[in-house]
Amino acid sequence: LISKYYFGNINLPRDKFLQDTMKVDDGWVPIKTLLTFNRLASITTDVDVISNAVKASGSEIISVSEDGQKIRRNTGNPLPENSLEYWQKIKHCTVYMTLEIRLPVICLGSVFVTYKTRAEAEKAQKDDAKFGEIELTKMMQDDYWTMKNQESKEKRQAEKLAKASKKYAEHAEKLQTAAHFVKGLILSVDGLPENSSMMAIKEFFKQFGDVGYVVYESGQSKAEIRFAGEENGAQKAWEKAVEGGTDGKVIFQEKELTGKVSLYSASSYSSLTGHILKCRKSLFLVCHVYSSVYGKFCV
Repeated sequence: LISKYYFGNINLPRDKFLQDTMKVDDGWVPIKTLLTFNRLASITTDVDVISNAVKASGSEIISVSEDGQKIRRNTGNPLPENSLEYWQKIKHCTVYMTLEIRLPVICLGSVFVTYKTRAEAEKAQKDDAKFGEIELTKMMQDDYWTMKNQESKEKRQAEKLAKASKKYAEHAEKLQTAAHFVKGLILSVDGLPENSSMMAIKEFFKQFGDVGYVVYESGQSKAEIRFAGEENGAQKAWEKAVEGGTDGKVIFQEKELTGKVSLYSASSYSSLTGHILKCRKSLFLVCHVYSSVYGKFCV
């Protein structure tokens, strides 16, 4: 652990604390300082045990002081240059290994193993060695990260598709639960005099039916009268107006009016088509994301 990890070529170039400690005493690091590291302390807290273990290992990377209290990286084995080129080389010599079964949470069951050369790494990746009786899945680190990046990309695309699908479903639900439009309640009239008023129009048509509201712009010859009640209420009101008129004509302030019953008013139709357009837009987004993820078009 000490030689391969703490003072090894992978950890030490990135461990600023250890590097700063090594500058204090000609590279020597007190074993008591190393025991502040949880990983080492979980194995043993006995300085002599650590000192004797390092001596017995015959490590070419580290050595122990004469009093057995300190450890340092051998001066004949200098620290590699912390450069982009160095880490690229390390990446090409590293193999990802994982067990085919899951272990208890204390161990994830996967490791990155770095070899001295690319050839050694490729050899280790291709052999059929097992962890006891357990099969190992192995791949070069380059291939592993390519796979993980692709998985992340597919996950983001799937999340995007799910979000778009949800948005479409919400719009579809809004369309289904939109205000219920009763047919035949809108009477469109034409021929109004210029001095007409919304209130006068409403009072006139209240003689023939239950008027909900009137849509009218001052000075215009046209208006929309929305009747309340059952379906086709506008048609019934217009028929009553014709019956009560002069010679079958509807006269308002000495002007003859013409009338036409509409299924929906212009404002109601605009609201309805607005919902439809939003749903179409959401559906287009869902299909676009689906085709980008799966390479297929939805219809």
